[in-house]
Amino acid sequence: MQPFKVKALVTALAGVTGYVLSAPAFAADGAVADMAPRPVPDDGDAVIFNDVFLSGAQKVDVSRFSKGTPLDPGAHLVDIFLNNNRMSSANVMFVRVEGQTAPQACFSKAMLASLGLELGNLDEAQLALFEQGDGCVRLNQLWGQAYSEYDSTQLRLNLQVPQIALSKRSRGFVDPALWDQGAPVAFANYNYNTYWSSQSVSGSGERHMVRNDYLSLSSGLNLGPAQLRSQVSYTGDSVHGYHWQNTQTYLQASLPLIKSRVVVGQSFTTGQFFDSIGFTGAEIATDERMIPDDQRGYAPVIRGVARTQAKVTVRQGGFVLLETSVPPGPFELNDLYPTGYGGDLQVTVTEADGSVQSFAVPFASVPDMLREGQWRYSATAGRLRDPSLSIEPMLTQLTYSRGVNNFVTAYAATQLADNYLAGMGGIGLNTLFGAVTADVTLSHATLHHLGTRQGTSFKLTHSYRVPSSDTSISVAAYRYSTSGYMTLRDTAYMNDRINANGIAPADVPRPKSRFDLTLSQPLGTYGQLYVVGSTTNQWGASGRTTQLQLGYSNTFRGVSYSLNFSRVLAGPNLQTQQNSVFLAVTIPFGNQSVHTLNSTTNLASTGGRYNAQTSIFGTALADNSLSYGAQVGYNQAGGQTNIGGNVQRQFSNMDVQAAASQSGSYRQYSGGVSGSVVAHPGGVTLGHTLGESFAIVEAPGAQGAKVANASNTYVNRFGYAVVPYLSPFRMNEVMLSPEGLDQNIELKQTSQAIAPYAGAGVLLKFATQYGRGVLLDLKQSSGAPVPVGADVYADDNEVIGVFGQGSRAFVRSAHDAGTWTVKWGEQRTQQCTYAYALPKQVKTRAMTHVAGICAAVQRGE
Repeated sequence: MQPFKVKALVTALAGVTGYVLSAPAFAADGAVADMAPRPVPDDGDAVIFNDVFLSGAQKVDVSRFSKGTPLDPGAHLVDIFLNNNRMSSANVMFVRVEGQTAPQACFSKAMLASLGLELGNLDEAQLALFEQGDGCVRLNQLWGQAYSEYDSTQLRLNLQVPQIALSKRSRGFVDPALWDQGAPVAFANYNYNTYWSSQSVSGSGERHMVRNDYLSLSSGLNLGPAQLRSQVSYTGDSVHGYHWQNTQTYLQASLPLIKSRVVVGQSFTTGQFFDSIGFTGAEIATDERMIPDDQRGYAPVIRGVARTQAKVTVRQGGFVLLETSVPPGPFELNDLYPTGYGGDLQVTVTEADGSVQSFAVPFASVPDMLREGQWRYSATAGRLRDPSLSIEPMLTQLTYSRGVNNFVTAYAATQLADNYLAGMGGIGLNTLFGAVTADVTLSHATLHHLGTRQGTSFKLTHSYRVPSSDTSISVAAYRYSTSGYMTLRDTAYMNDRINANGIAPADVPRPKSRFDLTLSQPLGTYGQLYVVGSTTNQWGASGRTTQLQLGYSNTFRGVSYSLNFSRVLAGPNLQTQQNSVFLAVTIPFGNQSVHTLNSTTNLASTGGRYNAQTSIFGTALADNSLSYGAQVGYNQAGGQTNIGGNVQRQFSNMDVQAAASQSGSYRQYSGGVSGSVVAHPGGVTLGHTLGESFAIVEAPGAQGAKVANASNTYVNRFGYAVVPYLSPFRMNEVMLSPEGLDQNIELKQTSQAIAPYAGAGVLLKFATQYGRGVLLDLKQSSGAPVPVGADVYADDNEVIGVFGQGSRAFVRSAHDAGTWTVKWGEQRTQQCTYAYALPKQVKTRAMTHVAGICAAVQRGE
């Protein structure tokens, strides 16, 4: 039976779908005798339809609909939810069970294990059930409190099992067996922009025009686990010419067994411990995205002892992070999610007798810190890649970090290259006064004609949040390097210059010391205050550069405003100063729930000169696919007024933008287009710019169906759509909305869940069915209406609809002519037939309306 059957019947009976309340039955005195759902004895989750409101002499037995549309026995593709958490989409076997009105779901041992159910605690008799028959076992045969419930309106199978049946898995865990490598695909992201600028030539009346163009192509080819990537650009202008540049080309693959990724070719190091550098070679490193959410980042392990079966609550800053039940004895909680830069954890243990014990666990973090027992590594080997170098030295880089315990993270790294060696070691501490990391790096560089240089670089970082005032010192870092300390890039640069002309260059500027500070202070309803500052100086250069920013922002009755002050001091005695003040006010207009329209005014003053600009910007069309803006301003320094406008349109398969502006005699025009081209087993599809992982939706005939969780993305006329963004190694739900769909096409499923590999292009096939939508108005030959709940059968004896009130039914017919049979019982007098010939369909989106007489079944038919 089809999902729309229960929708039609339920609408007819109660006006709702899903769970249905019984119609009220009236006692002799007129009082309402029953208003509650009545459970069926053999089906605790069933609902009885009270047929008081089914008027007329003829009644239909609707008991078979007590649990939604009844399924036929066999395998059915359903969305599986375990304790209300989406798990996967899979084919599940439904079997007849004695005493049950509808077939019941049953599972193999492998499927239950993939859903995260613990089978190790089952006894021999329960395990023996998997060896009987076809190895298919129902949940309540294994755990008495467990049950399954099929929701026909959503093609969803709800599983409810007790906590003891669940495997102890980390939160955010997705079984690697469910990770999808994707289909063989080739794709390219493109981004093209062109700029035209012109300026009047003084005294001649002519204009000098210059054209700049930029084209970026990020392409890829996926074949199983192997993924080839390339990034190239074409850039230049009409004066100096154009040229191609290859940014990087590499082959990559995920290694799930060791939670790592390997890259071979041209790529970049992460820059976590040493400066990020380009290399040509190979790298293998931990891919943290394969690790469950509650094992990523840093959070301490909470240990304690419960005297009884107790409830443990963990709070931070008044927010509950975790609440769980623990048995008597020692307990350990190691699955907290990372919560930013910290604030002590308050742990409350509530015993069964009502007594409470509380204690605090210090918690502060910086990016280098890891949880207890967690570790990360990387190994890189190849050649340094830098366009400014004529000789690129060979290099090797190794990094390793480990969470030693709740309070200590240790890390080490080394770089080895031609004429260069560096090693570093560090430690991260979780203390009562915040998180602190300290490390030291030793370098040994050999410079041609200049001998060797040795030096040391020290780094200290601190992160702290003051709970009483909610003040966050997000980053406070200090680095000092001695005069002999050199980085790998510095060494390669100096040796390259010596090799180029045989002359040793003067000492190149190198970092000497740097101090950074970021402070954030929320003021509740009074807004937000922040301070950002830094000061640096260099070996080989005189003076120091100091920058300071002070900012405040708030919102009042929908109007947001911000004020920023900045100062830059530079030079030997900090005699060069530049002060800037910036004020911005944004005012919303109209109803922001459908389309946005805002106005922003900026006032800025730099070096005693001011400029002002007012702009208006908003969105329009469906899905806010059109955005636009216009601005006008005045610059005191040039004494010029500038005006401009821009527009951007997001189509279903690309983004297009254009802009124009003028300031004095200078004019500028620009235009651009961006998107993607994806070649897959079903053809070539255009789409928006792709993220790392993406999906190709295949829904034959479903042109116009919207991808519900992707902005302005629709199935094209070939039955395909590209979903540009998926989270790798996490379960993603891709949904199709039938809104705007051809009336002749039915989506057999509207959502699928997928967990792709990083970089994968996953092909998701959505089943569809073609058939003309027909609104059927029939009367019996006696003139009586067709009873509510009567089934409509096609020529192949398949149920294609069900009658509701008013003797109406909605059916989907695969043929334009034939005979429909209507049944509301097994007796001849409870059946009739209608020979139909559908009129020619002029508009595919219009529903066909048919009215007629359903002929009584003659004796002997």
